[in-house]
Amino acid sequence: MLDMVRFIMLPFLFSSDAPNNPFTVSDPGKYSKLPHKTMKYSLTIIYCTLIVIMLTGCTMIPVDNFAPIRKPAQFVRLDFPDHVYDNLIWFPDGGLIALSNADKMVSGKLEVIYATESSIALEKVFLEADTYCQAKTIYYWGGELPDSRIGSVKLCLMNDYKQDAKYLSSYDWRSGKVEQIVAGPLPNKLAGWFTWNSTMTRGVQDDSDGMVGTLYWITSQGYEPMDLVLEQGNKKWSLKDAFLDESQYSDNPQFNNYGIAHSPAWSPNDQQIAFWASFAAIGQKGFSRLDSEYQLVFLNPDDMSYTITIRNIYHPGHLDWSPDGAWLAFWGNYGKSFGDTNELWLYSPDKNELISIGTGIFRSLAWSPGGDELAVLQCKDLLCEEGQEVIQFDVADIVLHEK
Repeated sequence: MLDMVRFIMLPFLFSSDAPNNPFTVSDPGKYSKLPHKTMKYSLTIIYCTLIVIMLTGCTMIPVDNFAPIRKPAQFVRLDFPDHVYDNLIWFPDGGLIALSNADKMVSGKLEVIYATESSIALEKVFLEADTYCQAKTIYYWGGELPDSRIGSVKLCLMNDYKQDAKYLSSYDWRSGKVEQIVAGPLPNKLAGWFTWNSTMTRGVQDDSDGMVGTLYWITSQGYEPMDLVLEQGNKKWSLKDAFLDESQYSDNPQFNNYGIAHSPAWSPNDQQIAFWASFAAIGQKGFSRLDSEYQLVFLNPDDMSYTITIRNIYHPGHLDWSPDGAWLAFWGNYGKSFGDTNELWLYSPDKNELISIGTGIFRSLAWSPGGDELAVLQCKDLLCEEGQEVIQFDVADIVLHEK
């Protein structure tokens, strides 16, 4: 307690009237451009901020002096057939595939267009359509699951659109088997990006369209809201309270009181879940929420404590852990909400180091099994309608040499 009192009293020692002030500037000339009162008040604000952080349930790494590093990485364009792909998967055996969502019916089956680096032309596989879905079945591919299957969100369209539903499924690329991995339909049609722990006993999924967004737990038995309150300064919101029924979405001013959370990524060692959170969206309305600043949050799934690290990120993409769990890859803009391109970033949680390795318009990314290369889908136009190139970045110099 005495240490806490001493810490709280530190700002007041910066007064020149304080007796025996241990912080008296020995060379005032060095600080002639900084008025004494301004210096004192600035230091007081810093200490008060630290006190608030100490008394709350969260930790925030100081980032006022944080500066990203721009270190363009060497890259090559892989020889994939020209197409509009939706996802990249890099299997543990080294096979890299680019594939499109299954949304086209051919002779009563769903067509999946894909390619590998050795493909001379586009290749196809076919999935059985779900006969329960009266109008149409669509599979939206997610990332690779811990057991090397491909995760997917299945959209089941009905004759009455109010009965449309989403289900979480897996697809075994080797056997062609499709299996539902979460019981029952997902809570809302916004259900999107998902992640699992290494044993697939528990996962997290986001419910977001960019203007609203929260997270919830998933298991093989179903789903449940995440009971977590995120707080920073005078802004906070409950992910559980933001978990509203889809019927409450339309023109609901209540969403203006919540921030946005999306793109969860469970670390390979199961110790933390990274996701994007926007406190700046609180109080914003409509499309202005899309341009809100984001911060990176790390959640301990055991005790539900969290740490807030980098901030000043706009329009961030999905987070993807390196195989050893030392780095996170994502795309987004740093310090600006608009731009014709994004930057591709690598972030080290241990070092609090953010490195830009390239620029472009990105759609998907995948780490190589060895963690020394990063493949991305780079769009040829802003809306990604004219196809993409598969780009492979050599990141060994960064992720291996900086350990």
